[in-house]
Amino acid sequence: MMKKIIFITFWLLFILCSCVFAAEINIGVAANFQQCINQIIAVYNIDKPIKINCVYGSSGKLFAQIKNGAPIDIYFSANSEYPRKLFVENVTVSQPEVYAKGQLVLWSKDEKDLSNGLKSVLAADVDKIAIADPKVAPYGIESIAALKSANIWEQIEDKIVYGSSIFQVNHFIVSKAVDMGITSLSSVIMLEEYRNQWIKIQDELYQPIEQAAVIINKGLVKQEVQDFYDFIFSDEAKVIIEKYGYKVE
Repeated sequence: MMKKIIFITFWLLFILCSCVFAAEINIGVAANFQQCINQIIAVYNIDKPIKINCVYGSSGKLFAQIKNGAPIDIYFSANSEYPRKLFVENVTVSQPEVYAKGQLVLWSKDEKDLSNGLKSVLAADVDKIAIADPKVAPYGIESIAALKSANIWEQIEDKIVYGSSIFQVNHFIVSKAVDMGITSLSSVIMLEEYRNQWIKIQDELYQPIEQAAVIINKGLVKQEVQDFYDFIFSDEAKVIIEKYGYKVE
């Protein structure tokens, strides 16, 4: 009798676990938003336990993958341009919506002097500076814009090391493969051990980095996709997004 009860209990638990993530969706997420989206998913799953598969990368590479038919349900870009292009080409369900505004920081793991703000990159002991590749990463575009606005781009252009995404830029910085790097505020703001190793770059030196999301058009939109998309724009999610160093409306 006891064995029978254990057997039945086992299968009930198995069925329950199988049903917990019966629904699943796929999302493409710009690398800078990785930590934040993971926190949002964790909170979302408390009440709605669905499996959310995340693909991280530069916005440009995700854009290309979606155009080539990648099975992505929601695209979280680090700019508005790529989602808008998809909308124009009828790849999305509706126009892109801005879910966050990113900010830039100058970060050094090598105990460099950052007291001169962005112009700290001009120091004699700075030989390599990492930024995201502007060809595929919106943060790279605005990193260059900030350096040009500060009138120092031409002086340091030959010291630039390009990362394929913010994730790779951060890897360069943490591994000390470079002396400094320009990355997202979201990459460092939650890490107490890095508190004195970065400074925020002045907002007026670059255009606001408006990060937009879209639902990819696959015919009928699954309710699970629409629900998670709507949650991103909820007050609950906005609190998390702000905590990770983004501005929200």
